[in-house]
Amino acid sequence: MASSQAILLLQKQLRDLCKNPVDGFSAGLVDETDIFEWSVSIIGPPDTLYDGGFFNAIMSFPKNYPNSPPTVRFTSEMWHPNVYPDGKVCISILHPPGDDPNGYELATERWSPVHTVESIVLSIISMLSSPNDESPANVEAAKQWRESREEFRKKLKSNKESMATSQASLLLQKQLRDLCKNPVDGFSAGLIDETNVFEWSVTIIGPPDTLYEGGFFNAIMSFPQNYPISPPTVRFTSEVWHPNVYADGKVCISILHPPGDDPNGYELATERWSPVHTVESIVLSIISMLSSPNDESPANVDAAIQRLHFNIIMIEQLQKQWRDNRDEFRKKVSRCVRKSQEMISGTAFLHNPNDVT
Repeated sequence: MASSQAILLLQKQLRDLCKNPVDGFSAGLVDETDIFEWSVSIIGPPDTLYDGGFFNAIMSFPKNYPNSPPTVRFTSEMWHPNVYPDGKVCISILHPPGDDPNGYELATERWSPVHTVESIVLSIISMLSSPNDESPANVEAAKQWRESREEFRKKLKSNKESMATSQASLLLQKQLRDLCKNPVDGFSAGLIDETNVFEWSVTIIGPPDTLYEGGFFNAIMSFPQNYPISPPTVRFTSEVWHPNVYADGKVCISILHPPGDDPNGYELATERWSPVHTVESIVLSIISMLSSPNDESPANVDAAIQRLHFNIIMIEQLQKQWRDNRDEFRKKVSRCVRKSQEMISGTAFLHNPNDVT
């Protein structure tokens, strides 16, 4: 009975987080067959020593959850007074409910069945912001936090730099495995070089019932070392005539712009990059872009930053043609589609219903 109640509750909390994701972390199952083992990725809170970090943890729930608390263990290297050397998190709300046998904590500070995955992770984020060095789990880290804050900061900086690349690499490897295991209609993706997980080759099939139908468009997706904190860049290597694609092939859509407020005021922060995005969600957004070009402000943000005068002129021409001369636009897109088909099949190409001779 207790186990089935725990399963139902955890399923609900998982659905809630998928439906209403919370800034600062993402969560999901380690294995889809086991609801009691969760994988959590926490973004280091801004304006703290952990800012810019990306920390993975395993949250293990008991069968009698929520009567008893889960355990949380960082799998990423973590230097913190309230994290044991083996990664286990030590905060009050993860301690068994009731009176503290050692008298350090009030019963109201310890576990209560009202807590959820969200409240647990938010408490851990708060712990990263404000370490408690009074009753530490890592004595050495607590001592350094109290007596040599600068050394503490240096150690964290060194850990973050060495860890950022490895964390990004692990995440990209997982996303590649997921796409191989569960391919998505409309595109294929893989590594350009098996030794470099930060450079992907993507082939997008022109979406049906659009001007791009029948095309096979190749692109390079380049990920930064601190992914997913920062977005990748996507550049078509196939010729693509589109208002939201620069002359050099670079894709300009909101979710590929750096996170936070738009300095030029064109986009909402919620429209820009977020670490919850994946390779799949990025490519699906590009497919959506092919289906519905945006001729309002297609590349102004990146153009302003990069000052690519030639690209601005090309984009303005595309905007004007998309708005004022749709038939001419269609002819140019058809040539791109035909060219992409020729690249795939050699010299022969498939018939495209949108093709105009």
